[in-house]
Amino acid sequence: VSHTFFYWEIGGSGGTHRTFKTALNLIVDDHHLLSLCYNYSIHDAPGAPSGTGDGISSAAQESASMFSLLYGKVIYSRSPRFRTIVKWGISGGEVLTPTNFTSNNSWYGSSYDFTLVRTTVVGFVLNPTIELAKPHSGFSFGLYANINGVSPIVGIEGSMIFGKLRNKSKVDIKQPRPPKKSRSHIK
Repeated sequence: VSHTFFYWEIGGSGGTHRTFKTALNLIVDDHHLLSLCYNYSIHDAPGAPSGTGDGISSAAQESASMFSLLYGKVIYSRSPRFRTIVKWGISGGEVLTPTNFTSNNSWYGSSYDFTLVRTTVVGFVLNPTIELAKPHSGFSFGLYANINGVSPIVGIEGSMIFGKLRNKSKVDIKQPRPPKKSRSHIK
């Protein structure tokens, strides 16, 4: 008997970027996962002036807004609460990079003006995770890598997961049938 599980994932990661992640996951036939993800990542802009202190605004962060479609293989442990999922797939989106920083001295202090460059990117995603799943909620942690030509992202992630995550008992455990009662005396 195969089972289908549908659940939502929300979390974040740290590494080369600080990332917010949300995903809809579908496990089909107990061992195959399809995932539609959205990631929003930021990190310090390359080429930003050093020693700017508080003068440079948070808008000078490079940001990546990406959607990805992933396929995964689900590997169950001996415990029904733990499973490992190795996900991989493609991503697409845009990266906003601030460039051409120029000093702007004013009466309230120095700051910087810059130009935002918008770049469309396509990448490859690798996302192995370990999930601790109760029937309707749980936690996930693992590694995240989005390899693309503009702003590669690598980090460690943690997420909360909600939805139909698993059955109450392990799928492959068979319960013995109770013995049949004998009807030898009919009156």
